Formats: sequence, C-alpha cells, structure tokens
Amino acid sequence: MLITFLAFQVNLKSCDPSKNARQSSSIQIQGLWTGTFTAEQGAKGVFYFSIKPNGDILIENNYKGVLRVANGKWNIVGNTFTCSGTYFYGSPENIGTVTEHTAYFDNKENLMSGVWKNIYPNNDTGTFTMTKIQ
Repeated sequence: MLITFLAFQVNLKSCDPSKNARQSSSIQIQGLWTGTFTAEQGAKGVFYFSIKPNGDILIENNYKGVLRVANGKWNIVGNTFTCSGTYFYGSPENIGTVTEHTAYFDNKENLMSGVWKNIYPNNDTGTFTMTKIQ
C-alpha cells in the first residue's frame, strides 16, 4: 500500500504544470542572443549572450570598440530571466567586475525591459533588450 501511495505521489509531481512551463522556458531561452544596451549616463553599446543548457552563460559587450567578456550562471522563473557573471576579459578596469542582468522573456525570441548593473567594483547601471539569433 505504501509503495502504491509513493508511486502515485511521484506521478503527481511529474505532472506539475509549473515545472513543465519552467522546463519549456529554459529550453526556449537557450542559444545565442544579440541586443543593445544603454548605460545610465546615456552611452550605448552591444550585448551578446550565449545561454547554455547547463546553466552557464557567456556575456559579451562591446562598448567604445572594446570587447568585454564575462562568464556566469543564468536562471529563469516564469518569464523572469536573470543572470550574473564576472568579467575576465576586456579593459583592465573591468576585469573582476561582477555584473547582473534581469529581463522579461516573451517565451519566443525576445528579452525585454532588461536592467543590468555592475555591482563590484564598478557601480554602472542601465537597460537592455535582446533578440535570439540561434
């Protein structure tokens, strides 16, 4: 009887619609993304994300002709995409900078209403939008 009850519980959990929605969003968001960002002071640049299935992300930005690259982790809950990383390549003042990004994912090909911030040691902030390219 206990085994039947446990099997029923496992079956119920596998039919959890919120879990299925999270898995679907995770699969759809994986891939290569490109977009633009605007810094708080008005400067503009280009963002690239490589969102990988294992939860890793590669964040690249090109600002004033200088490529900066960070690696980190991403997550999605509902339609809210978040990621953070640490810059390891680019201009010397950006090496070691921790960056965080949050955006609305439309479950198709767009990250919208994005906000980014560099939280250590630089304190830059701004907005971004992105479109999936692959």
